[in-house]
Amino acid sequence: LSDNGDYVAKRKNHNYLERKRRNDLRSRFLALRDQVPGLASCPKTPKVVILSKSSEYLQSLISAERRMAAEKRQLRLRQMQLLRQIAQLKGH
Repeated sequence: LSDNGDYVAKRKNHNYLERKRRNDLRSRFLALRDQVPGLASCPKTPKVVILSKSSEYLQSLISAERRMAAEKRQLRLRQMQLLRQIAQLKGH
């Protein structure tokens, strides 16, 4: 009889842990969904859509970051040119 009680206790604990894992996973998907533009207003978004749209959004952010870094380099070069011109003009 004790073995049966142990089994039931183990099953209950296993079920509790599995339910906790599923709830945690669900809440993380919802948090991810809420960070992706256009998905926050869609409460029944499938997980595969959340993942694919998140990937697309991440790629767009990476692309924008690269573009802005290149623009920043160009602006710094232009700034250095202008500072040199100012220094030359002050020297004359």
